Amino acid sequence: MAPPRRGRSVAGMPSSFTRRQVALAAAGLAVINALAFSPLGDQGFFAIALLGPLLTGAAVAVRRGDLRLAVFTWFATGLVWLVTDWIVNREDVLFHLVLAFVMWGLVRLGATIAGAGRRVAT
Repeated sequence: MAPPRRGRSVAGMPSSFTRRQVALAAAGLAVINALAFSPLGDQGFFAIALLGPLLTGAAVAVRRGDLRLAVFTWFATGLVWLVTDWIVNREDVLFHLVLAFVMWGLVRLGATIAGAGRRVAT
């Protein structure tokens, strides 16, 4: 009989958010969507969608914050945009799905760049 495999397990992974983190994510969603659905968002949607995640990731890395929360907030924002556009226009669903994943990656990229800059500076 083979010995049980030891290694990574899903059971050992932190999988839940605290109430504080949920409140922060909801506040982040509200702020991002208020900005995106404002007149500024009409003119600068791509700037919000592309620069916002990068700057958020950099800020989280510099402040040594919770990167999971920042990634979740921007990814959820992309999904909110997907649902909203699907309900209102019934179009661009694939675009917003891809955008949600791109924003997820941009938050991580911003954190990586800021983290690398921090390591070089020290």
